[in-house]
Amino acid sequence: MADHACNAIDSHIYGFTLQELNFPFEEADYSEAATHFEPKLPADQYPYVRQLTHLVMDGRYNGIHDFEFGLEIILNGLDRLRDDVCKERP
Repeated sequence: MADHACNAIDSHIYGFTLQELNFPFEEADYSEAATHFEPKLPADQYPYVRQLTHLVMDGRYNGIHDFEFGLEIILNGLDRLRDDVCKERP
């Protein structure tokens, strides 16, 4: 289980780092990119992605992912998993 936990954390760190290093445009250009991309999203198939895209277009969301948010999800899940394993052991 410790190996799985380390791999999950490593994957998040490496994935986030690769995303940051290879993001195709600067944060200042994110709204313009969303405006260009929005017509390609069929409203009936992707209503929530379109809502998010409109938030980006309006400048109410910068679209940059939050490292701490993802890490917190992983750590909370690992805490629950540990608690469940501890409950199973006598």
